[in-house]
Amino acid sequence: LQVPVRELFAAALRLVAEKVKFDHAAVLAKIMTFFAGRLENHLRDAGDAAVAEIEAVLAVQWQILDEVHEKLAAMIALRAAKDDVAALAAALKRAQNITRGVQGIADRAAMELCREPAERELLAATEQVAGKLQPLLTERKYAPALRELVTLRPALDRFFTDVLVMCPEVELKQNRLALARQVANLFLQVADFTKLG
Repeated sequence: LQVPVRELFAAALRLVAEKVKFDHAAVLAKIMTFFAGRLENHLRDAGDAAVAEIEAVLAVQWQILDEVHEKLAAMIALRAAKDDVAALAAALKRAQNITRGVQGIADRAAMELCREPAERELLAATEQVAGKLQPLLTERKYAPALRELVTLRPALDRFFTDVLVMCPEVELKQNRLALARQVANLFLQVADFTKLG
């Protein structure tokens, strides 16, 4: 199904609203919550994907049902390829946690503020992967998109090992936080990998 389910339910509610008065937004929210739960149970019952993979995909997008199935197939293929997804998930969880609740972080890091080799390497790799990722996502080629994303793991690991993100220099700290957010946001275009670890 290519149409977002929210649009389908909203259209159905508009038909009912011609005959019955109700809080359209509240009813739609309840329907969406109910449907999300049913979808998750259906995917679990199908037994193809691990529960964590289902949660990772549904955490970022579940309203276009064809995309959900395509992303899950890509996640299953990634697991079958024996990539160390748990280690990647741990690094991404660290990237998300370190930026959570911090105000004023840019969406992109600036190379001129990257002082350490590990942060320059991660930013360069992130920008390279981002350039390859967009066409793959547009064409809904999620398996190759995930293969591109996992190539960031070594650079991300070095970044967290070699770079003091929460350094005393505010400008450097903000840039390092922006870099962590930039990496996390790339992955969130497909799935919330933090659910896998």
